Amino acid sequence: MAAAEPFAVTGLVRNEPDGTVLLEAQGEQGEVDAFLASIAERMRPNIKGVSTHSLPLMDAEQRFRIDR
Repeated sequence: MAAAEPFAVTGLVRNEPDGTVLLEAQGEQGEVDAFLASIAERMRPNIKGVSTHSLPLMDAEQRFRIDR
C-alpha cells in the first residue's frame, strides 16, 4: 500500500464483508500515529467512524500489505 511507504509500519488493510475497512498497523508509536493521521486526512470524505483496539505485536510481520 503506497500510503504506508513513507512510514516505518507493518500491518494490513482489507475490506470486510460488512463494508467496513480493517486496518492493522504496528511500529513505533509515533510512526503509527503519523500513519493513521495521514490515512485520516487522505480518506476523510470516506470515513464515517473509527474504532481502535490494541492487539498483540506480530514479531514475524515484515511489511504492510493489502489483503484481498
